[in-house]
Amino acid sequence: MYITLFKRHFNKLNIILFICLSMWIGLIFFEYFIKYIPNLALLLPFIKKSLSLVCHQHEHKLLHIFGINSLVCIRCSGLYLGAWFGSLILFVIPVLYTKVNKKLFFIALILMMMDVFFITVNLYNYNIYLSFFSGIFLGLVCFLYLYKALFEYYTTNTK
Repeated sequence: MYITLFKRHFNKLNIILFICLSMWIGLIFFEYFIKYIPNLALLLPFIKKSLSLVCHQHEHKLLHIFGINSLVCIRCSGLYLGAWFGSLILFVIPVLYTKVNKKLFFIALILMMMDVFFITVNLYNYNIYLSFFSGIFLGLVCFLYLYKALFEYYTTNTK
């Protein structure tokens, strides 16, 4: 019975998080939808202003693909894509979240902080690849860590 309860909670929680993250990713890459549905351009200023609350949106740090910009910087795009990728991986490897711990979280966080610090003190120039991959790594680890906490809370409070 506990295995059935486990699978039911896992599937429900993972599907909800995956849908929420997919919608968030859709907002980040909203300009790509405008290319195919031009009437959506009316929403662009509102969405761009809303996303400015979570990202600085410096023009030279935006993700450019096929001449269209994301609405957040490369590092933030990596963070959110890492979280989305983590939710996608959990459909295939459901026990992956059990492998994450505080140590891995702090390693990912320190790597990102070092990248930001080294850029700030001009040790090296902004590198889109380092920013993107440090974002993906931290986003993935943060998602798995958050998922682990939510899953444990959800399963212990619904018995």
